[in-house]
Amino acid sequence: MRKILAFSIVLIFNIGILYGFKMVNKTIFNNDLMIYLNKKEVEKPASQSEETESVISSNYSGEDIEKIGNKIDSFLKESYIDGYGKKIAEASVKKNVNPYLIGAIVIVNSNCQYGCEFKTTFCNNVGDLKGAPGCVDGKYKKYDTIEESITDLVKYVNDTFISKLIDNPYNMYKTYGKDINWAFKVSSYMEKLKI
Repeated sequence: MRKILAFSIVLIFNIGILYGFKMVNKTIFNNDLMIYLNKKEVEKPASQSEETESVISSNYSGEDIEKIGNKIDSFLKESYIDGYGKKIAEASVKKNVNPYLIGAIVIVNSNCQYGCEFKTTFCNNVGDLKGAPGCVDGKYKKYDTIEESITDLVKYVNDTFISKLIDNPYNMYKTYGKDINWAFKVSSYMEKLKI
């Protein structure tokens, strides 16, 4: 009888934790959505340069591309993809994808904060995307440049998730071929990038 009672208490406790975790995720999603919806777009006069356009047209919570790019780069310091933060932010905004989401996906998938995955350095693949031409036993797509990989990642996220109004890693991870830990890490880095 005591074992059944103890098991019931543990079960109820775990259900409570899972429900609380779900509510936290819902809050994270709502915050991300608010940032996405609060994106300010300003039309540029015809005489402005393309560089100025990227700064003006991508204002997230009062931050321009340069600042968002620097935040992403702060997690990629002295790595194979150090200095690509601005490219990540520009490519994201160009497709109306939250740059914090793409930045977090790149940080987690490349693992460059801790030394870069082989697929990142050998295949120039920052998004764990699959396809031809393949590398690493054909498992991952090989890119000629990091810029191509970033552009392809943004396109994939936009076409697969954002176009279907999915911008929360907890709703993306299964389709992306990842586990719940991936979603937690991406969500965590998104929050760190917003600070």
